Amino acid sequence: MEVSAALQRKIRVIPVLVGGASLPKPDQLVPELAPLCRRQAITLTGSAFWQDAGRLVESIEKVIGRSGNPPRPASATTRAVSRKTSLAAREARRQRPAAPVSPTNRIRFGRERVFRAHRKPVKTVAFSPDSQILASAGGGSWLGGGDTTIRLWRVADGRLLREMPGHNDTVSKVVFSPDGLRLASCCSSAINIWRLSDGKLLRALTGNETEGAGSLAFSNDSSRLACWVAGNSGENADTTYDVWSVPKGKHLGTYFLSRLPGRGEFQWEHASSGRRMIASKEFIRIEEDAYWAIVVKAAKGGTVPLELKDNDNAEPGEWMFCPGGRSLLAACKDNVIRLWRLEDGARIARMQVSSVPNSVAISPDQQWVAVGCEDKTVRLWPVLRHSSTQI
Repeated sequence: MEVSAALQRKIRVIPVLVGGASLPKPDQLVPELAPLCRRQAITLTGSAFWQDAGRLVESIEKVIGRSGNPPRPASATTRAVSRKTSLAAREARRQRPAAPVSPTNRIRFGRERVFRAHRKPVKTVAFSPDSQILASAGGGSWLGGGDTTIRLWRVADGRLLREMPGHNDTVSKVVFSPDGLRLASCCSSAINIWRLSDGKLLRALTGNETEGAGSLAFSNDSSRLACWVAGNSGENADTTYDVWSVPKGKHLGTYFLSRLPGRGEFQWEHASSGRRMIASKEFIRIEEDAYWAIVVKAAKGGTVPLELKDNDNAEPGEWMFCPGGRSLLAACKDNVIRLWRLEDGARIARMQVSSVPNSVAISPDQQWVAVGCEDKTVRLWPVLRHSSTQI
């Protein structure tokens, strides 16, 4: 009744799609609600909830601005963060040099391979340490659920090696242990640790510590597993990290980043090896100029040497530092995979994907790039490059 009344009174209505839903057809709704089908919708996904919610907030703010309603006064904290972001953006612009890239330094991708077995969108992909196995998972949803099985593929020929059911909600992250013996996965209610040799579920880590877990990282020696809550930046000082003993499954404690024991030993996709650099997605607004960028900062001191962005102003969806820390790979929401060189911020690869990429990974040997897609597929490409080019 409320939506119907808003439509009749010409009040702006923004449909919000959750759980993989799509807009219904007009004949599936009562006549009073049929105009909803002609509205542009916003999609909220479990794996990128806060980014998607940010887009929704921006849409609402644009509507408020056009209607002439005064915006809500910003708090002192918001103003301080906005000013800090603007200063960081200016500094990055000033320091970033022009970087023409010669053809021999460009990266190309070979013929696409498509793996089909998932019955729901694929939200996460990861390569094994020896680059021979690719793990993929996703499924579930806030509404309806379904197919949260983890699947292991042989990279060489695309053969499906194993299926590992065990989660009851969308699998938001899978990660291999550095020793190649285990795989960890997480959903909103549990973290599972699996034995790779036979796919056996070794233990499920449940409790308050796992609620909303969105990213996982093993320590370099594979003895500890850490997680942080989805929706917060992994480098935010207010974010807490829960740590477990992998052999025993014992919860070792909850820590702030500054007090996380051996924090430089964990392998986070948003931090370079040794945590020399960290990267976060930001929507930057400076006067009339506004754009999306992946901001690369020094882990110590927080200086901003680079803003990684494209002329298309596409919003990054998932990103990771490449092995060795020389480049950064991102899957953007305009269905394009981009690769940037961190030495100077030059974009050295760009590839269109035929479906919305939810996640992206590059193999440790830097020979393969994989994405998990909204169309329930896993897509894999060989990396082609000049003999002198380093990723």
